[in-house]
Amino acid sequence: MQQADLRPAPKSPVHQVTPDRQAAGERLVARLKGQVAGRMYTDPLMTYAWSGDASSYRLIPAAVVFINSEDEVRAVMAAARAENLPITFRAAGTSLSGQAVTDGVLAVLGDGWRKLDIHPGAEQITLGPAIIVANANKALKPFDKKIGPDPASQATCKIGGVVNNNSSGMCCGVAQNTYHTMARLRIVLTDGTMLDSGDQASCNAFRASHASMLEGLHQLHHEVAGDAELVALIRKKYAIKNTVGYSLNALIDFHDPLDILIHLMVGSEGTLGFVSEVTYNTVPEHPFKSTALVPFPDPQSAGRAIIEMANGGVQVTTGVTAAEYIERRALATVEHLAPMAPLLPWLTDNSPAVLIDVTAPDSDTLEAEVAKAVELLSRHGATHVDFSTDEARSHALWDIRKGFFASGGGARPKGTAMLTEDVAAPIERLAEFVIDMRQLLDDHGYDDAIIFGHALAGNLHFQMSDDFSQPDAAARFDAFSKALSDLVSVAYGGSLKAEHGTGRAIAAFVEAEWGSTAYALMHRIKALFDPEGLLNPGVLLNPDDKIHIKNLKVMPLADELVDMCIECGFCEPACPSHQMTLSPRQRIAVTRERARLRATGEDPERLRKLDEDFQYPGLDTCAACNLCSVRCPVGIETGTMIMGQRAQRRGDTARSIAGFVADHRGGVETLMRAGVGLADAARVVIPAAAVETMTEGARRLTGKRIPRVSHALHAGPGAPSQVRAGRTRARPGFRCPSPRAVDSRSSISPAAPPACLAPPKPTMACYRCPMRCWPCSNAPGSM
Repeated sequence: MQQADLRPAPKSPVHQVTPDRQAAGERLVARLKGQVAGRMYTDPLMTYAWSGDASSYRLIPAAVVFINSEDEVRAVMAAARAENLPITFRAAGTSLSGQAVTDGVLAVLGDGWRKLDIHPGAEQITLGPAIIVANANKALKPFDKKIGPDPASQATCKIGGVVNNNSSGMCCGVAQNTYHTMARLRIVLTDGTMLDSGDQASCNAFRASHASMLEGLHQLHHEVAGDAELVALIRKKYAIKNTVGYSLNALIDFHDPLDILIHLMVGSEGTLGFVSEVTYNTVPEHPFKSTALVPFPDPQSAGRAIIEMANGGVQVTTGVTAAEYIERRALATVEHLAPMAPLLPWLTDNSPAVLIDVTAPDSDTLEAEVAKAVELLSRHGATHVDFSTDEARSHALWDIRKGFFASGGGARPKGTAMLTEDVAAPIERLAEFVIDMRQLLDDHGYDDAIIFGHALAGNLHFQMSDDFSQPDAAARFDAFSKALSDLVSVAYGGSLKAEHGTGRAIAAFVEAEWGSTAYALMHRIKALFDPEGLLNPGVLLNPDDKIHIKNLKVMPLADELVDMCIECGFCEPACPSHQMTLSPRQRIAVTRERARLRATGEDPERLRKLDEDFQYPGLDTCAACNLCSVRCPVGIETGTMIMGQRAQRRGDTARSIAGFVADHRGGVETLMRAGVGLADAARVVIPAAAVETMTEGARRLTGKRIPRVSHALHAGPGAPSQVRAGRTRARPGFRCPSPRAVDSRSSISPAAPPACLAPPKPTMACYRCPMRCWPCSNAPGSM
């Protein structure tokens, strides 16, 4: 095991909570007792565990609060206001621009927001902000439907983040993002008011109570409409993917200030209010698809082919629906993977490839559309075109593309942080844009960078690495960011953030992209919604021209098993202890901080506290099942690291007991099986809540030596069937809807009593089902 990175580093490169913020966080938690049922933390271990998202930024919150209802949102807002602390809402923490970190109050979405309601005919779907995107699409798949946004992180990211960042993805383009496919939004504003845009009574009440706010939006609408130059700029900016700043297109797309308000919420990154529910108009998911990974001799020929396939930027659902550009250096990071083998003979040192999907409603149409695509690609110099309807092959190729952020990060030098940006340019200039982006990266010393992206939308992603413990790294990143702004915003008239949201990464460059007039409008919008600056201040608008190089992550070496982790969070949905204690990402982050403190020697007391408090949430509650490695594109086995740390802490007595168990496994397993059966049978007599209360009391009395029996733990294999059938207490989770019940409205909400509607071999994913039906193939842990 590698102990630590001993290279010289500046003292305290990691942001720390100031004493006044720490005290305010503790007072906030005291205020919220009795008002918030979820867990709340102010201790050094748990606040550090929640200090990072998938971006290159880290801020330690003064308090972490789990919220599960609109009333709890109101309570947190009131307490934060009283303590003068800002609030940041967090869903999955897959944000790539630093939107989901704060040194104030981090309000984490609990299971109370996991509503999933498929409307009749599956033309619409209502979702809570804690629903994972892929789970929504799994529920819609039997109806040949999906939601419009399709980010690469959809197996992990949640609806709350998708709405607040106006995330798009590989097939979504501009026309099918949240802004354009949203039918209804339910929000809570900073004064505690709830507005449901799909409920007429709610809208009428809001018009009466917030007339001045709506009049302010009405005035902004007329000011913009009267400025022809500004209208032209807004239309040009949103003809391509763009998530820089607020959604100013709402001011020209709508006349009713209520519609303007609702659409301004989309992409606002939690700075204007809290989104508690969204209804999407679903889009077709054609069942017939053919996929090919097509190599080209050079970037120019690939760019020309993509420009023609883009159909002038018009989104289609039949024909070429996705074309992902992957440059040669990016392909090199995945050449070892089996699905890449057939392509290798066709790749030269300069060959990019384009991953293409052709979809259609029937087989005859698919055949015709594939033929058109083959002709187009061959005409533009494609060196090998091999379309296939093999679903397994298609999934394998798309898994490679969706995992580039993490797999590319796995190829970076150890000890460096992962940097990623996503930009867009007018599609007709894509070929030259690719060349200029590569030159810019090389000129600033990021020769390890890779480029890929959603080419049909002129959207390129690139990622590179740097070690921010080194004194010149931040200055280099600053110079690169300014040059990037000049190239994308000025030279190409494009978007510095096509779909990842503004965040801390781009906040300093919003005015440079939009100009002073539009930028002033954004400040007026923020003032109308949040005059106190309570919500996520500085994330979307920030006067600090260096905010993008402050609070950058350092990634010290800590354990060779996990050093390549980029803290993307893709592992978290598979982890049994996620949100009960710590996730694999959080265990790694805390392990790195402990290693850094040991190497620098800067804060022995804090290190002692982190080491001591890590025992239960970090070591004892890790299942060491390594399910996290299945979800990790780099295959990191956090459980193996934890087993190593456990071994280091064991004394002679523990080793003797372990030896005895190893020599008498049969007898020990028999006793354990009997104990588990007895415990499960006891649940019939003693309510789960009482068991949890008793074990929690015993745990406190014994100095945490007795394990906690949490309501989050469920019966496992061998549990008596009558216990499963008798468990009727409502819990957050999915009910399993029958795809045949198209004519009746199926509601899957936290308030619904658990009632498994699935047959022994269900057709829909239900691994989150509160019944935990272990004969079901989609039981917890099944992926």
